[in-house]
Amino acid sequence: MAPQSQTKPVLLTRAGAKSYLPSGWESTVEINEKLSSSSRRASARRLIDKVCDLVLEQIVVFRMQMSRATKLLVLEEPRYPLVGITRHKKGTARCVLFLHNVVEHDVEDGVRFSLKDILRPKASIKALLRYMTIRGVDTVYVHGETQQHRLREQFPSLNIVEVPLPSSSPVDDLIRSVAPADNATIRGLGSEDFVCLGEIRPNKGYEVAIKASCLSGKPLTILGKSIDVTYFQQLISEASNSSHISVINEFIDTVSFIRAIERSKAVILPYTHFNAQSGVIGKCISLGKPFISADLPSLRQQAGEYPHAYFFAPHDSAELAQLMESFPSVSNNAGTASELSGWETIGRSLVQA
Repeated sequence: MAPQSQTKPVLLTRAGAKSYLPSGWESTVEINEKLSSSSRRASARRLIDKVCDLVLEQIVVFRMQMSRATKLLVLEEPRYPLVGITRHKKGTARCVLFLHNVVEHDVEDGVRFSLKDILRPKASIKALLRYMTIRGVDTVYVHGETQQHRLREQFPSLNIVEVPLPSSSPVDDLIRSVAPADNATIRGLGSEDFVCLGEIRPNKGYEVAIKASCLSGKPLTILGKSIDVTYFQQLISEASNSSHISVINEFIDTVSFIRAIERSKAVILPYTHFNAQSGVIGKCISLGKPFISADLPSLRQQAGEYPHAYFFAPHDSAELAQLMESFPSVSNNAGTASELSGWETIGRSLVQA
């Protein structure tokens, strides 16, 4: 009889992934951390390093596809254009892909995966890699019905499976037991402060939150790495006359991210457009913290019946201001059942694939 490891799905990932996955997963899915960490060089060699990394990773993927010990290979990144070479060949592994964002964050209309879009002069190599990877795998997993529908528009015959976005990981429990975040901004947050967290990019709608804070007089801190310099300067300008609003261009590590949610009155997600599910919402749910979100289909579905979720019409600063003015105090009530169910659903789906 073949060893059990030969029949388990193999998740090909990067170093450190095991600490973010439930311990029970290793009995269901073999976690293989063969992929190298992404290059962080700041020199002119960065592009060469990235190309070399991509080639080496594609070789690793190909070898695992050809291995008789692998029956189902699970990929996390849409960057392997040659994955379809072995498709339907006898004795090779089937491949599934987790596509966390069907639509890029800065794209409002269109999935941008059609071949005619990719062949345009300004189209990126990244888009081409995504397109070819999707065409090459047997199944694509997405988070939320909205993303499933959007991907179906471009790939009608593709096997697409919708699964929830897990809201927590074992590393969260470790973080809760360590010392407070060594970050002056996080330490300065009070129980009456509203926060916006994550990359500062136009689709986040942070200007809506700034206007709502001005209208309501409620303190607001926007904290994250700026992706768009022009947009960041716009936010700085709009917040310049309000002493109770802070806009901070700073990368947030995992400890600071969780501490900011725990210390705040509530997290605001004022997206103008967004088709995926939010890691911020998932973390709020796992920590038992309230959040106020733009009423977008993907985010409404993700919230489900969570009792501390509040919604306002996208772009409506006045409605958001009213919510901030009348917002109730909610004590932390971290749960376990809802956060584990996401992992269990994904695990069962992979075993049955």
